[in-house]
Amino acid sequence: MDEELGLEIREWLLFILSYEAAILCFITRLPCVHYASFKVSSNRYIVGKINDEFQSITKVDCGLLCISNSACILANYNNKESLCQLVSSTGTEEISFNWDILETNSSNDRNVGPYCEQGYLCLNTEWCRDVCKDNNVHHYVCISNKNVARFGIAYQSSTYSYQTRAALAIDGDFTSNSYFQTDMTEVNWLKVDLKYIYTITSIKVTNTFGNQERLIGYKLMVSDIDNLVSYTEVATLTSKWKQTYNCSKAIRYILITKVPAQNQYLQITELEVFV
Repeated sequence: MDEELGLEIREWLLFILSYEAAILCFITRLPCVHYASFKVSSNRYIVGKINDEFQSITKVDCGLLCISNSACILANYNNKESLCQLVSSTGTEEISFNWDILETNSSNDRNVGPYCEQGYLCLNTEWCRDVCKDNNVHHYVCISNKNVARFGIAYQSSTYSYQTRAALAIDGDFTSNSYFQTDMTEVNWLKVDLKYIYTITSIKVTNTFGNQERLIGYKLMVSDIDNLVSYTEVATLTSKWKQTYNCSKAIRYILITKVPAQNQYLQITELEVFV
């Protein structure tokens, strides 16, 4: 990356990281797909904070409204009144006739999405995932590993040596001699392009065996487009060896960075992104 763009990243991150960002993990959908599969709990009602209500609406449309609303984590639907409640925080679950609870259905993780659920698109040893290609085109991919970072492209702010290049952060090798590391600079970052927009379920970061404190304070951020202002924070990383963050979001890019880096190295054994 050239010097001008590096300065732009620094200025943007100093603004973004000047406050503690909230963790943004919620039910979501692919931007190119107005669709979702739902688990329905009949005669049940969730007592929680109702973010919005809609009347004279179908059950399917109620679920889609929840998916497209960033604050919604599940929906209550009244079959008799055709009433939809988008719930942003949950409390107790009650028995209540005529009400259904709508949650995203993840019971079948072999084929996920309207294309994939048609079946027979991939081999029996593969997983099928609906994705968004460039220009928001709806498509699907067959993957041999649910860790789609393995199929991505990794970039870094600087290279300490060829033996610690960015590609080693997504190669699936957890041994002590396979890790990524930047040079000691003021702004350090690792970015992974998944090539498609996926609906992810979790992100795992494996620290290095030595100097684990170097990862403290780095921000784990994600976006569906490679635009600096579009990234949202998932977590602040710690010195723990293995860190897992469950997060349902539609993303293509993962960014790990910290400003100022206080002339530290950024080093990671492995970054995994599961779908």
